[in-house]
Amino acid sequence: MMETGMAKTFLAMIALAVAWFAGSPAEAQTQPLQVGVLPNVSTRVILANYQPFQKFFERELGRTVEIATAPNFKAFHQRTMAKEFNIAVTAPNLGRLAELDAGLRPIAIYEPPIPGIMVMTKAKPVGDIATLKGRQIAMTNPQSLVALKGVRWLRDQGLEVGRDVAPIHARNEDSLAQLLNSGEAPLALMSMGEFRA
Repeated sequence: MMETGMAKTFLAMIALAVAWFAGSPAEAQTQPLQVGVLPNVSTRVILANYQPFQKFFERELGRTVEIATAPNFKAFHQRTMAKEFNIAVTAPNLGRLAELDAGLRPIAIYEPPIPGIMVMTKAKPVGDIATLKGRQIAMTNPQSLVALKGVRWLRDQGLEVGRDVAPIHARNEDSLAQLLNSGEAPLALMSMGEFRA
């Protein structure tokens, strides 16, 4: 459950977001508050993870809060840019694009920042990163900060994604394990937050 100080901060941010995105005050009271969440994990996991958030704000705001997502990062970003959500929980780089190109306003950022990690199976460890040459590396959205930082790190190690290492894309981060377990990719890029989920 959210701590009181954190909950009040979120409540204030939601109030600002509602004022920013909503139409008339009467319309804002009758329409559900749409919170769009980046589909970095399956819809089932998103709905489960955001249920406490949803219930808390329904109680505090006295109105229905709906958690929504999209089938992939691209569709989610398009919906965000089209202002289909009252509030969007998105990646920092996509949030910046929404701010610059659609005039949306950032109201919060996760703290502490969620680091990206590279994962492998215990059964097939990667001892030397150079052994990835000619292999595939699993990731979700190639435009995510985790993927961009991972690609840059691999480049710093002398491996160019697309030339030395082929990217293989999973629909979301909880599907990366399938690519690792099947042997299609010996290594996957993901966020620490999703690794712990």
